[in-house]
Amino acid sequence: SKDVYAVDGIATIAMKATTAAGTATIDTTATGLYPGTVNVTTVAGPKTKILCSANPTIIEADGLSISTITARVTDQYGNTVTDATDSIYFDVNGAGTTQAGNLSPTPPIAAVGGIATIALKSTETIGTATVDATAAGLTAGSVAVEFKTGSATKISCSVNPASITADGVSISTVTAQVQDANGNLCTTATDQVTFGISGEGAIDSVNPVNAVSGIATVRIKSTTQTGTAVITADAAGLTQGTTNVITTAGAAAQITNTAEPVSITADGVSISTVTAAIQDANGNTVTTATNQVTFGISGEGTIDSANPVTAVNGIATVRIKSTVSAGTAVITSTSTGLTDGTTNVITTAGSAVKLVNTAEPSSITADGVSISTVTAAKIGRAHV
Repeated sequence: SKDVYAVDGIATIAMKATTAAGTATIDTTATGLYPGTVNVTTVAGPKTKILCSANPTIIEADGLSISTITARVTDQYGNTVTDATDSIYFDVNGAGTTQAGNLSPTPPIAAVGGIATIALKSTETIGTATVDATAAGLTAGSVAVEFKTGSATKISCSVNPASITADGVSISTVTAQVQDANGNLCTTATDQVTFGISGEGAIDSVNPVNAVSGIATVRIKSTTQTGTAVITADAAGLTQGTTNVITTAGAAAQITNTAEPVSITADGVSISTVTAAIQDANGNTVTTATNQVTFGISGEGTIDSANPVTAVNGIATVRIKSTVSAGTAVITSTSTGLTDGTTNVITTAGSAVKLVNTAEPSSITADGVSISTVTAAKIGRAHV
């Protein structure tokens, strides 16, 4: 307040505007007189810029939630220029996409009373969308809207590494993320996650696990067999997560031989196939091995195919042909740096086709008492 003496019945005072548009009310009083009052309106100056705001500033990353973006044409002090009708162009970036969120209606928007509004719809990816508003001759405005994670609905599992050696000691780490329906990590989740496993692996750490910042991890140790370990992750009220860990053969260490069939006829033509598998120390076939394998044979059989043989997918094969004598063929396989493999093929007599008689002794005394033993033997076709 300020006291001013009237001169010729008139008192005057100067009122200076603030930087905020609005109305100033001036009241005057004097002893014995009715008070007076008057209003002074302060209006925005020339338009210079755009100021933006968002309501709300945080929405769910569900592809549906809406934030209303308001762009005001203002003077240098931020007062809305109510007679401005500029065309406002909106653009949005961030939140993991080139065009984060959807704007409605399509820009530009003509300001009404110096104000233009537009709706921003979230994407399904958490992050921050930045909305820029521009108009000719004005300083651009900007506002940020956060797309937040929704409610926890499921568990998503990942594994690192995805493949480990089947040696009984190799480790892979499985990570279970508590996520919303759109696959966004729920960083506030502390659910208890219980892991399960089947196949070629074992859980090698504490289980169940309480999630920290929405994440629970467990260690998976391989068995000594190649194959697949299937890991599941469960928590109350959430959809189960699952992932696989592949267990693969280790370094080639040995050769293991097998024969099919293991028994053939000793007829000089029957065939058995011997397979040499290049394996690791735990007996798993090393499917990437291409070693040259040399076969050897002793006993009642001969090699009847190319030798040596270059392994394909860790396997080399050779044909074994029988002799005409019953017995055993011993087949070996060797390759540089590997323990030798060995297997047997049995050769057996074929079907009888005639009898051969022998006498021992073949001559005896004609005395009515001397003895000779006669033997009738079945002879196979190969011996005819």
